[in-house]
Amino acid sequence: MGLFGKKKEEPAMPKPTAPFVPSQPPMGATLSDQLNINQDNQPAPAGLPPLPADISANVVDVSKKVDAMTERVSSMESELPPLPEDTTPTEQPMSTQTAPQNTGAKVFVRLDKYSDILRTINTMEAKINELQNALGKISTIKQSEQQVIESWNALINEAKDKVEEVNSKLPPLNRQ
Repeated sequence: MGLFGKKKEEPAMPKPTAPFVPSQPPMGATLSDQLNINQDNQPAPAGLPPLPADISANVVDVSKKVDAMTERVSSMESELPPLPEDTTPTEQPMSTQTAPQNTGAKVFVRLDKYSDILRTINTMEAKINELQNALGKISTIKQSEQQVIESWNALINEAKDKVEEVNSKLPPLNRQ
């Protein structure tokens, strides 16, 4: 059979409706009517209180309670003493300071964070060791270079001394 053969006609399938999606209420329905549409058909779920008949009355009660609570909080805030200003401690002489005491405070760290910290510290130690080895090699190379330079200086000074010795033994050239 070819790829572009004649397709079979399939019967139209009706769209499934989800059980939790309510049907559209008629236009102009009030909020309480919309809330009560499926109330007759479905029993109230176990453990949940039934919805009140008029929700708008509860909104007024809740707003009154919120206003009362904000008034109480503001009155409590006014009774509190003011916060102390941020002052930095003045430096004291070193002789009057006592040694810091170990209070034994414990620090709790998550295990995965602790293992990450240990891995990081180990890699840092490895890098530091590599740097120390590299610096050691650099210093030995520098010392050997310095020895070569000193030997070259000695050879140049020796050659200079020989040239001066030969020059001193030769009679001066009188040109007129």
